[in-house]
Amino acid sequence: MRRVNPSLPEDAKVYNFLYPTSDPEYLVQDLLVVRLATGYCVDVGWWPEHDPEGCYEIRVFYEEWDNQQIEPIQTRDIGEVARNVEALASRFNESCVSVPSSGASTIIPAVLTEEWSGTQSDTQGSRWLEFAY
Repeated sequence: MRRVNPSLPEDAKVYNFLYPTSDPEYLVQDLLVVRLATGYCVDVGWWPEHDPEGCYEIRVFYEEWDNQQIEPIQTRDIGEVARNVEALASRFNESCVSVPSSGASTIIPAVLTEEWSGTQSDTQGSRWLEFAY
């Protein structure tokens, strides 16, 4: 089998590989994980596992599986998988920004700060940041 190698950021950590196959033995949930320096992961699996009628499923999560960032992308085309992995890795690998709040800095991935909605204050005058996702 010939490995499919998406073009990824240099500092990305890659676990496993993508191979074009229709062999049910290799159609598994854990095909590829790309861990980015920003804490995001691009995950590729086959669903349902071992089912030749299934499809690739691409997900993005932040640090933990429960922090899903996008609706899953589903396709049966390995080339489309590679293009989506490249695009998502690029998008979610954007630099982090430091945002001052209450005299301290909070590091927030830039992709989460695209839509700023302002600041809020509580009754003690503490300020915090509010973002619209």
